[in-house]
Amino acid sequence: MAIDLPRPDPGRPTGVPQRDAAGPDVEPIGGHLFHASWSGPLPPPSQLREYEEAHPGLAERIVVAFERQVQQRFKVETDILDSDRTRMDLDYAERRRGPYLAFVLCLAAIVGGTWAGVVGHQVAGSVIGGTGLAGLAAAFIYGRSSSEKH
Repeated sequence: MAIDLPRPDPGRPTGVPQRDAAGPDVEPIGGHLFHASWSGPLPPPSQLREYEEAHPGLAERIVVAFERQVQQRFKVETDILDSDRTRMDLDYAERRRGPYLAFVLCLAAIVGGTWAGVVGHQVAGSVIGGTGLAGLAAAFIYGRSSSEKH
C-alpha cells in the first residue's frame, strides 16, 4: 500500500504550510545532520573540554575511569601470563617425572622377576621380568619415535 504525499508547490515559499484536500498540513522541516567519531579509548581533548563545560569534573572522571580500566586490564593479562607460566612449569615437571617413574617400575619388575626365579618360581619370574623388559623396550622405542616426529 503506497501513501501519496502532497508535492510542494514550486511557487510557494518554504516554511508555509501546504493544504491538500486529502491530507494534513505539510510543513517542510530543515535541519542539519552532524556526526562525530573518534578512534581510541578517550574522546579528543576538544570533546573533553565540552564535557567539562557541560558538567564540571566530568572530564576528570572519564580519564580516571579509563586509567582504572587500563590498570585492571594489565592485572588480568599479567594473571593470565602467570597462570600460563605455572601450568607450563607443571607440565614440564610432569613430563620429566614420568620417564623416571616408568624406569623405576620396570627395574622393580625385573628385580622382582629375578627374585621369583631364584626362589623357585621360574614361570612367574619369567612373566614378571619379561613384562619389565618389555616395558623398557616399549618406552625406548616409543620415546625414540616420538622424538623423531618433533
